[in-house]
Amino acid sequence: MKFTPICALIALLFSVNANAFDCQAGHFNAPVDTSTTTWYPLNFNETEPPLFPNNFNCLFNIMVPVGWSAVVRLTMNMTIPSDFAVSVRGFDNYGNSDAVYTATNEHFYFISNGGSIQLNTRQQNVRFGFNLRYYKSATVFDASHGNVTVSDLQPATYWAYLTSPIQIKADTRVSLVVKPPRDDETFQFLRGVMVYDGPDWNSKCLGNLLEIVKRKQQLVSSRQYMSVSMLSPYPQTGRTMLVFQDYQNTKDVVQYQGFACDRIEACGTVSMDGTNGPAAIATVMDDSTIGAEYLNSASGSGTLEVYIGGKTTSKANVVATYNLNETSLYLPQEFLGYVRTYVLTGTNAFLNFTRSSSQFSSNARIGRKGFFASRYFKSGSPSKYQDGNDFLRTTNSQVVNFSFSIVEAYFVGNTTLRISVYSGSKCTYNQTYTSSNQPTLNVKVQALGDRFSSSYNTYGYSTNGFYMNYELLKSSGAPRIFVIISFYFFIVLRLN
Repeated sequence: MKFTPICALIALLFSVNANAFDCQAGHFNAPVDTSTTTWYPLNFNETEPPLFPNNFNCLFNIMVPVGWSAVVRLTMNMTIPSDFAVSVRGFDNYGNSDAVYTATNEHFYFISNGGSIQLNTRQQNVRFGFNLRYYKSATVFDASHGNVTVSDLQPATYWAYLTSPIQIKADTRVSLVVKPPRDDETFQFLRGVMVYDGPDWNSKCLGNLLEIVKRKQQLVSSRQYMSVSMLSPYPQTGRTMLVFQDYQNTKDVVQYQGFACDRIEACGTVSMDGTNGPAAIATVMDDSTIGAEYLNSASGSGTLEVYIGGKTTSKANVVATYNLNETSLYLPQEFLGYVRTYVLTGTNAFLNFTRSSSQFSSNARIGRKGFFASRYFKSGSPSKYQDGNDFLRTTNSQVVNFSFSIVEAYFVGNTTLRISVYSGSKCTYNQTYTSSNQPTLNVKVQALGDRFSSSYNTYGYSTNGFYMNYELLKSSGAPRIFVIISFYFFIVLRLN
């Protein structure tokens, strides 16, 4: 048979294609010039990576020497099969992996000993490519230091964007929960923040922040120290927060997750699974001095405790307890503080949140129960950020009987607490309390109206704040005010 030029051209094309996708190139070491970027396949178009042959299987090993890190930027797309079989998966060297179905410059971070990218195209029309860059790590562990103790009511919190590493010391062991970023695009960069089981980055690596978020579990050190460090180039971690506690307080929690509010008007619903033991959710405000969180609804089976701060064995910072079968009259409810922890003891729970006050303050109906509290009430120490104003407005300006009692109130310096009830333009109740005119605690007051408000002002003094509960009762006639001595002396609203 004569070997024609056309046959030669076809043979050459097959040879070029085979070399372009040769798995022998699947072993990557740091180049001599580490300022350069390595491409596979060579210089592919990032917006349209090459189509790989079917049934192509290769493990691309990313080798990283000690004192360096590597960033892989992966681009791929594929026909997703009905069984969601994975064609691309990234592996690190400490037991974690990520399945990838579609990506554009998806970031993977590797430290010494490296990791790998697995490609198995099957029959899924996979387009695939990545580039690789090496970065020299800092040689001095110049860390910020923090401590958590068993007696702490407030956790130690840090932004995940760390230009210098942090070292946390506990009385027993360190527990870390991650509040994720708001936007999905930022999640990939959490792979670039590493957690170490000890006082510095020479300790065993426990993984990265993304793995903690995905597992919905706390990460726990084996001893007293935990360290966290960000790899170069510093990834953009958005509003990701690190929440540290002493493990003695959280060791009974099986499912532990952070929750981020991506939209102020509707944060969304988060589920809790308590079938294997207590489950917890940690939420963090963007600012420690302003803003509020509102629990719109809660359903499920079991008991829900709300802590201002972290979960504690003492429960000294529990501000509310709910029976999930009986929440309709008690929600929405406002919760303040910087960190809040919702703990489920039971089978399951579904919590819906917002950062908007409209549902809490407006359309209050007969039967509604709840409380007003200052920002850091139950936080464990006096604060100068206790100021706050709250109000309720009834549905269609319906006149109701506002029944309320002040359970705790602290007055330092010029601190004032003002309680008001209005019916239309008429003020039916107005009382201002001060250090020289303090309220009688646990006395139930009732006043008719369609609006009810409290205003607590410390004028810069540090106080322990205030707490009062309320209930909206059916109006029984003309406006009137009367006082009933209450026999209830509960500090925390408890629903039975």
